[in-house]
Amino acid sequence: MLKTVRDLTRHVPQQFIFTSRILKDLPPATLLHCRTLYAENTLGVDGFRNVQGKIQSQFSNMTDRFRGKMEEFSSESSSNMIFTEDLKNMIHLAKNTPEDVDLVRKMLVKFNKQNKEVRFGNYVFGPVLMRMFYCMGNVDVPLELYRNPDFQGFFDQVASYQIMFDMLYEKGKYQDVLNLFSECKNESLKDQRHLVVLVMAACYKINTPDALNYAVELWSRLTRAGKEPMRRASTLAAGLALKQNNPAVALEIVSSIRQHSYMTVRNIKILAMAKVNRFEEALVNLKGLIEVEVTAAGTKQSICQEVLDQILEIIRQNDNKELLSDAQRVYKFLKDHGHVTEKSLDDFLTSEITVTNVNATRPDKSILAGSFRTNPPRKSGINPRFVRPGLAELN
Repeated sequence: MLKTVRDLTRHVPQQFIFTSRILKDLPPATLLHCRTLYAENTLGVDGFRNVQGKIQSQFSNMTDRFRGKMEEFSSESSSNMIFTEDLKNMIHLAKNTPEDVDLVRKMLVKFNKQNKEVRFGNYVFGPVLMRMFYCMGNVDVPLELYRNPDFQGFFDQVASYQIMFDMLYEKGKYQDVLNLFSECKNESLKDQRHLVVLVMAACYKINTPDALNYAVELWSRLTRAGKEPMRRASTLAAGLALKQNNPAVALEIVSSIRQHSYMTVRNIKILAMAKVNRFEEALVNLKGLIEVEVTAAGTKQSICQEVLDQILEIIRQNDNKELLSDAQRVYKFLKDHGHVTEKSLDDFLTSEITVTNVNATRPDKSILAGSFRTNPPRKSGINPRFVRPGLAELN
């Protein structure tokens, strides 16, 4: 049995280059359209829509004339400049038509070129453009812009990447999420916690051995560097390990999460224990749900019906009548007292994130959950050490 996640990842290259092998033999269901992972308010899209409405109202009688001028100014032969306000206004006026998308692209090219020659203003356009494309449901053009060397650094903000990743995730373009993450030349962005959540979500949806290797290597790299991934990132990686029939790795990952009372952590931990034949410990944890009748939030601690069924089946196959009888009593009590939910573990792991630390404390700001910039400098040059507990604590 594996003792640490690192044992699994010894064969994985440290720079974890992601290749197209991950999509090999994917079932058709994984390529279906799925919902976004982050809610619009966490991506600043609601704020963008508000500004969009105001600007469209201001330009109500001159929109076509403004478009005509911008077409003229953005041509290569024109000596007119595209100013910050021009591009801002056009982004908020643009409709989801090939003509408007092409006009924004031409204005962007000229604006970026002239700003390389004469830098003026410090308005960050990357996140605003991403929100425009998000509202349009257009993921192909921004992906093309990201990979255009002429725009290197233009979208180098946490907000831009998160909105882009979320759009790709929503469209089922999971490999593009991972490829874009690997292609990113700004290494500090690869430590951004919300980006890591989306990368783990893409791996979870892909659900192949290679995807698990990628997720575990990323998780291990962060924890070795003393950077604790967000709970959702860790539970997605652990959930993937369960789906790939590697409960030891799932148990190792969730044991590093400090808040063991959360629904996803609890379900993964108990199921993983049963899958590594630690039946007594699994039952102890199930009985713990009964002891806490109501949580501080006023809700009952619960377990997924599908998880409970799997645990009971694993114990039944173990052919231990006394253990099975005990498990059935616990099963019945949990059902009778409302500790069982019909929602699946997958539902909880992929549920929409509606509140983050940033938008919870600053609800009036139309910003992303995270800075537009890279990580702020630490007060000291020493990274805090995140001590990761191992499986030994479960003995």
